[in-house]
Amino acid sequence: MADPSQIQEKLKAAMMNIVGLVLTEARNNLPSGVSPIMRENILRTQFKHDKGSSINFGFTHADADVLEKGQSPIPFSGTYTQRVPQHTRKTKRGNVSVRKHTRKYKNHRPMNINNRWFMATQTPDRKPTKWLETIAERMFEDETLLAKQIKLELER
Repeated sequence: MADPSQIQEKLKAAMMNIVGLVLTEARNNLPSGVSPIMRENILRTQFKHDKGSSINFGFTHADADVLEKGQSPIPFSGTYTQRVPQHTRKTKRGNVSVRKHTRKYKNHRPMNINNRWFMATQTPDRKPTKWLETIAERMFEDETLLAKQIKLELER
């Protein structure tokens, strides 16, 4: 029979393997509607740590927390300066060239969502997705996956 400390290490290794599978699944299944910048911010901050009696894992970027737990709207305050590059504008008389300039907005800012511009007075709210929690629960409750990982570690 194997030493209890060896068995404990093998069980911990099996759990770390499952954590790796959870993080891979989470990376591949980010919720829809996540911008490419937000996606990159989340994915580059992946971590898993063995803390002795526990294993911590997840993503450390604030965007991951917002995606997981949601966020209530935050009102804009102060002034926002928009740098407008040189462009052409269509008018009744034809196209007119507009020089680059700046615009200042107080307590609101322009936003372009789905190619439609509007003036926002606060950040949009985000509903919680519990995306990481759902994947972790599903994988840790899968008895066949747990048994398979434990068996793999015990055979090593």
